[in-house]
Amino acid sequence: VANLEREMIIDSLKNTRGNITGAAKILQTTVRKFAYKAQLHGIDYRTYR
Repeated sequence: VANLEREMIIDSLKNTRGNITGAAKILQTTVRKFAYKAQLHGIDYRTYR
């Protein structure tokens, strides 16, 4: 389950070119929750810009 969540976060960041707000909207969550989950999985949004 954690791997699926990680892949979804990465895919949404790729689709929005690292835009957290856009990625959070794609996954229908808040920016705060999205950023927390990305940090939890060790994902840096700046990598996808």
